[in-house]
Amino acid sequence: MAADRTMADLVLRAPEPRDVSSLTAMTNLPGVRAGTHRLPFASEAEVARRFLERPADQFAIVAATREAVVGWAFLERGRGRKAHSAGFGLAVHDDHWGEGIGAALLGAALDMADGWLGLVRVHLDVLADNHRAIALYERFGFETEGRLRADVLRDGVLVDSLVMARLRSAPAPAGEA
Repeated sequence: MAADRTMADLVLRAPEPRDVSSLTAMTNLPGVRAGTHRLPFASEAEVARRFLERPADQFAIVAATREAVVGWAFLERGRGRKAHSAGFGLAVHDDHWGEGIGAALLGAALDMADGWLGLVRVHLDVLADNHRAIALYERFGFETEGRLRADVLRDGVLVDSLVMARLRSAPAPAGEA
């Protein structure tokens, strides 16, 4: 029932200054921290810079309910000869896992990648033991391209990461089928 209520109240939008406090609290949660490459104890100033002062080639989406931000996603477009691709990142509030928020954010990010940016490749690193996230990415067409051994230090233990990507054909020029 909580999942239905959350999804009914969920709004996907760009981050705003009013979100910094709840984004900071979410970023510092143990589950979010364990599932991302972020260090503990992120400050509001650091979170504000990351979400509100982004370069033009970075795009952020937050998932918010009436109470707070419950998820975020990033696309960071490549430059130069990598302008056809983007890196991707995602996090969902610990109390809202399994409610469809990650799928909503990933769907919105891929819609932006495909329909608005014309990207051919979206790639990410995910911790190899984050089975829930890996399953989500696979549902959206991501495939594992490689393994980065002993990639991330998490709570004193080195953890492997998987490199995953979703490729699609280049978009056709306007007027062509």
